Amino acid sequence: MADFAFNTLKGALGGGLYGGATRTLVWHSSASNATPSTLKVCLVKGDGAGRQDDDTVSVFFAAAAEYAGTNYARKTLTARTVTVDDGNDRSELDDTADITWTALGPDTICNGILVYWDPNGSDSDSTNVPLLYFDLNANGISFNGNGGDITLQWNADGLVTIS
Repeated sequence: MADFAFNTLKGALGGGLYGGATRTLVWHSSASNATPSTLKVCLVKGDGAGRQDDDTVSVFFAAAAEYAGTNYARKTLTARTVTVDDGNDRSELDDTADITWTALGPDTICNGILVYWDPNGSDSDSTNVPLLYFDLNANGISFNGNGGDITLQWNADGLVTIS
């Protein structure tokens, strides 16, 4: 589960006025609604904790930095689902597909994972919206690539629970 949700995600869930224009964040698609929004993942070196007020990825990376080891690239989240849990009065936002960085080379220690929304398909950090942050350092699982594969396996309870 995420260590924190950015305030931009909370706003999107509440009706989503962002940057002066109404935008729709679609987590999951079905036959009756829109194509899912593009959600991506990047690795963070430095400290991303406590940055939940950042409105764009560029503001976030003004304080932290993106991992840059050999064979590193941002990844797109796929196979997203929303599970409504009536018994516990909550919804879980899931991603069932693991993400692998093949032969990831070294850089400064990776301390976090950032999930963000690319609202217009340009992958421009000045318009990308941070949604979730996973603090690897606080959870004792920071790492540095060594040329082996790094696989991100999501928690069985999903990326975030909304209750």
